[in-house]
Amino acid sequence: MKEINSIFEGADSQRAGRYFLNKACLLISESAFSKASMFIKLGLDLVTCDCIRSWKIDIDKENIFNDIGISNYYAVDYFLCKAFTFGYEASEKELYLGIDAIDKYIKISGDHYGLYIKGRILLSMKQYNFAIECFEQAQNICSSPRNLYRIGRTKEEFTNRFGLAELYKAYLSNMNSVCCGNALQRNTLKKAYTFDLSHPSISSNILSNAFCRNNGKFSTLLKECIDTKSVLLDEFGNILFNNEFVFLETTEEICINSYKYNYTPSCNNDYNRAYDANDYVPGVDDDFANMNNYYSEKNSRSSNPWEDVFGPGEEADAAYWNTE
Repeated sequence: MKEINSIFEGADSQRAGRYFLNKACLLISESAFSKASMFIKLGLDLVTCDCIRSWKIDIDKENIFNDIGISNYYAVDYFLCKAFTFGYEASEKELYLGIDAIDKYIKISGDHYGLYIKGRILLSMKQYNFAIECFEQAQNICSSPRNLYRIGRTKEEFTNRFGLAELYKAYLSNMNSVCCGNALQRNTLKKAYTFDLSHPSISSNILSNAFCRNNGKFSTLLKECIDTKSVLLDEFGNILFNNEFVFLETTEEICINSYKYNYTPSCNNDYNRAYDANDYVPGVDDDFANMNNYYSEKNSRSSNPWEDVFGPGEEADAAYWNTE
């Protein structure tokens, strides 16, 4: 969305993205699925971290998503909205309904939004390697700091895989994300990597100093610099850009559109388009549930007797999970 991105060039894209996601929730609560679907995509295009604080609202899911009377014309938007709504919940039943809805959406659309949301749901189910596969497929379709952030963070914090390079590229692409900055610092310090603070141009920047020290000050300073549009943030971006060897597992050429505020997705999509205070670690954001293995349980689960009553689908699944 080139027009949308031009509006937010130099602005806090994270805040704008959260606004659009909140607007999507409000529209879903009114059953305005086509408009809500557009706002979901607008919001996801602008954010790097979509953790649910500050934008998610409670929705009467039982009455809004009953799958009755949904025409083929609205089906793609309906299933995206349903997966988006259930995908940020914590209960096992709701996450399964989210998976069912996003699989239907992907079958119709097959775009990167569906793959990303499916990855988020699998992440909540602790299916980390399956989630990474979805994020990587989404990234292959449309490069985005949001995809890179989820790939890198999931690799670093939930598997034994190296994900610092993806976090580094994601953060340089959108330095307005405090969550991404925190994740980059946290996982850099975990590996005992650091800058050469003896270099005057590095040591004179308070953000780079805080980044190299585990004293809790980096997140606060980063948010202040974003809020005040401080030149220190641009200087810190240059320091990161010129010290890529700290973050890359092997020598590789990195190509980044911008390390300031004007990330533009490198794809063309149907809409032509563009908190995060402290990073919320417990359980990884608000929505990470304590789940059993999704695929093994799904494949080994005994047949659902409710399918004889309702036929295969969400209504039978809901009855299954509500039956002792």
